[in-house]
Amino acid sequence: MKRFMVCLVTASAAVIAVSQRHVAPLGAQARQAPIFEVDPFWPKPLPNHWVTGSTIGLSLDAKDNVWIIHRPGTVEDNLRAADIKMGDRPIGECCKVAPPVLVYDQAGNLIKSWGGAWSGLRLAGEQSRPDHRP
Repeated sequence: MKRFMVCLVTASAAVIAVSQRHVAPLGAQARQAPIFEVDPFWPKPLPNHWVTGSTIGLSLDAKDNVWIIHRPGTVEDNLRAADIKMGDRPIGECCKVAPPVLVYDQAGNLIKSWGGAWSGLRLAGEQSRPDHRP
């Protein structure tokens, strides 16, 4: 029995020593999760008094350009007065719905945009609107 206790204590001490040796380096190598901050000035204002609807996609390309896809149909009428016509004139000067695909550089400058029912491209599920014309 005495020999069993000596073996048990020795084995326990060895396990503790080995685990202590492995725990210390792991703690020193642990990485902290990245910290993100909101930049309220990114992206820069859109041209042509454009407004965007609900963003449904965001991606980066190989040049670190940011591609955003939004739903033009989700923009409320009071935010797109320049798109709504009464007769042949828009009911307001501001604002127009942006094309659904917008591409920004890292600084937040719009570098290209395309798409929409008026250009012949419609996103899946996008409702056609009679007031969107080329």
